[in-house]
Parts: sequence; C-alpha cells; structure tokens
Amino acid sequence: GHVDVAQLRAIYEGTDNGNLKLQICHVLSQMEGQPGALDLLLHIVRTEPDPEIRQNAVFWIGQFDDPRAADALLEIINGP
Repeated sequence: GHVDVAQLRAIYEGTDNGNLKLQICHVLSQMEGQPGALDLLLHIVRTEPDPEIRQNAVFWIGQFDDPRAADALLEIINGP
C-alpha cells in the first residue's frame, strides 16, 4: 500500500530501531515531490542523536532537486 510522509514521521518518531530509521530515510528520498518528504529529512538531520542516521539523511537530502536541499547542505557545511 501507499505510505505518506505523516505516517513515516509517526513511525520514525515511535521507534528506537536504527535500521528502521535508516530505511525511512531511504523511503523519504524516493518521495521527492511529495509534500513534507524533504522537510522530514531536514528535521531528522537537525534532531536525530545518532550520527549514522544523520549522515544518511544528509546523503539523501543531497539527492533532492530542490533549492531548500542545497541551502540545507550549505548550512550543514558552514555550521552554526
């Protein structure tokens, strides 16, 4: 069936399973054009304590053809 971004967010926030979180990042990367997919990846980068998951989310953000993705990557590179 079809899973939307809100459902993925709920699953992500409801689990501590790192592999599931990585899989959700990958699924979000395949949802370019879906409202909220990039926003959720950006949220993950900003709030996820696990560095492997954050790094994975950064990689997938780089796959989006969206000016906000480029801005986010520059923000990450330049730091606070």
